[in-house]
Amino acid sequence: MGIPAEGIPITIVLSDSRGEFDLPPDSHTQFGFMHLRNPESLSGSFAVSANGFGTNQMKGVANRQTLWRVNCGQIVLRKR
Repeated sequence: MGIPAEGIPITIVLSDSRGEFDLPPDSHTQFGFMHLRNPESLSGSFAVSANGFGTNQMKGVANRQTLWRVNCGQIVLRKR
């Protein structure tokens, strides 16, 4: 589906003052979806981390109803 076998590369983003953030689209997926029919849904796993805190792993699903966004809800980070 246009996604390389090794997966989408790691992306680092900053959150806003409320802790919310968006991941930018990846060029591999944009190219694939321009030429192929969209799947019913896409799932992925995400790692959220911050300096001095442990990393949280989470999974999510995006589909047409979520406007192709994954809402991970509130992510609690624990101090190391």
